[in-house]
Amino acid sequence: MVLIKSMNYSGLTKNLKSDHANASYTTDFTLQELTGQSKLPEDNYFVLGDNRRVSKDSRSFGTINKTDILGKARFVYYPLDEIKWIQ
Repeated sequence: MVLIKSMNYSGLTKNLKSDHANASYTTDFTLQELTGQSKLPEDNYFVLGDNRRVSKDSRSFGTINKTDILGKARFVYYPLDEIKWIQ
């Protein structure tokens, strides 16, 4: 599970629970600051680990090509009150 403050895509916005609203999981950054690019290359993904302060993720090793992704998330098991299959 990746914990983020909010998601906004295709006109859909979802905010996290209010108890996480003021939490800081990482310092602010832009793609330009980290990679020198203002746009991701086609079929590349910028991934973030679930423990942002110490994760080795795209902030340290760059973007990941779609061909290098081997699987997808199918089940959420934490937090326990949100256990579910992902459709």
